[in-house]
Amino acid sequence: MRSQDQLHVHIVRLQESARSRLAKLEAARVQNLDDVWKVAARSAALAKLDDYGVLVVSAQDAGFLVFVDRESFERSYTEATCR
Repeated sequence: MRSQDQLHVHIVRLQESARSRLAKLEAARVQNLDDVWKVAARSAALAKLDDYGVLVVSAQDAGFLVFVDRESFERSYTEATCR
């Protein structure tokens, strides 16, 4: 059985207003998805977060934007329902 404290990945759609709201947050940019976890860990360390959520979205020009926050991004920015 998996607890919420273990890594799990959701592939979901963003809410309609998510991109405009995310534009107000600090993000790291990566060109390759292989770099997401390294960049997320660095961003979390800079923000002094030891427990954090990660949101990765495709950048509209190229690559990907990586967001980290103490709170889960799921309810605030995505259209997802876990059952």
